[in-house]
Amino acid sequence: MKKKSTLFLFVVCIVLLLTSFFVWAAGALTPEIIVNHVNKAVQLVVDKGESEAFKMLTDPNGGWVDGELYVFIYDFGGTIVAHLNKKLEGKNMLKVKDIKGSSFAAEFIQIAKSTAGEGWCEYWWPKPNEKEASLKASYIKRVPGKELLIGVGTYEFSADQARKATGKP
Repeated sequence: MKKKSTLFLFVVCIVLLLTSFFVWAAGALTPEIIVNHVNKAVQLVVDKGESEAFKMLTDPNGGWVDGELYVFIYDFGGTIVAHLNKKLEGKNMLKVKDIKGSSFAAEFIQIAKSTAGEGWCEYWWPKPNEKEASLKASYIKRVPGKELLIGVGTYEFSADQARKATGKP
């Protein structure tokens, strides 16, 4: 009887561990998920136009926002034209520097204007509800025919890790 109880508890523990692992893995952001999200957002702007797409992309209850996963849109002058945090819309970010002195908005624009028109960058930025900055990697892509860029970022991996995983610049 004792062997059956021990075996049963062992099996239950294994099942719980495996379930926890798969729930965690399913919720983790990957570089591929980020690139795919940006590509779909760019296509939405192309298909629906800026006004309609921006509303959809920044709706906190829409399908474009999932925890840390959200879209931000800048114009080539460095101004945020659409963001989940409405307080940031209309702000020019060119003079804003991270704790390492990097002008990330200028880097976003440089990536969008490059021959590839897309790529990864990293900078230091506070996580939501935190004061200290953490390393953030964002994927940036130009909207074809527009002086706009779309980005999605994460704190889960570096830009170098993302480049290796996706083969993107």
